[in-house]
Amino acid sequence: LLLIVGVRQYRAHEVAAGTDVERGAPEAAAGEGVALVAPSSGAVPAGAAVRFVWRTVPQATRYELEVLAPDGTVAVAAATADTAWLLTNPRPLALGVTYQWWVRVVGDAGAARRSPLRALRVVPR
Repeated sequence: LLLIVGVRQYRAHEVAAGTDVERGAPEAAAGEGVALVAPSSGAVPAGAAVRFVWRTVPQATRYELEVLAPDGTVAVAAATADTAWLLTNPRPLALGVTYQWWVRVVGDAGAARRSPLRALRVVPR
């Protein structure tokens, strides 16, 4: 019983200390994360290609994009050295579903920064 209580208190301390990293939460201070550009409206037409765009981050070696389903699973993932990526096959995105997308940037030293999550809803054409 003491072991269970100790483990629970340890986990509560970890969460309070911020050691759990939430996907899409910026790791860097405000203003140092990745700025998302498009899609900006949050709505994309069903069946259409989706162009994701974000601002350049100095010393970035690659960008990793993820589109998350409502349950938190990764619906789409891509890595690129560019600041844009085109989803030409939008079949993994279901009509009427609101997804979240974000970009993680990796620099020369391996340090990563993340954008905030942004909503993406697939709407009828």
